[in-house]
Amino acid sequence: MKKEVRNNFILDAILFLLMMAMPVSANAELHGALGLILVSLVTLHIIWHWKQIKVLYRQFIPESRSRIIAAFVFGVLSISVLLMPLYLPSERDERARDFETHGSISPR
Repeated sequence: MKKEVRNNFILDAILFLLMMAMPVSANAELHGALGLILVSLVTLHIIWHWKQIKVLYRQFIPESRSRIIAAFVFGVLSISVLLMPLYLPSERDERARDFETHGSISPR
């Protein structure tokens, strides 16, 4: 087995196991750490397959103008997803709102 194929298989197996562990992790710190590891490994996976991604992108969208529009839309959506934690309320915000409204923090 080629070294690249073996490394890719190992990376895919680790990514799969991490994705299976994410919903199970009740501890918020563990969940956050697993999330950061997962993002790092997905980034590494994309870097390893960048040539293949470029070829497939050109094959799926042959026209140059359409590729530019698709890249722009993908970029805007990606930035929106990355900024999502900044504009979504956190559990801490909800608990503070409960405290202000009811005078006590509801158990979770």
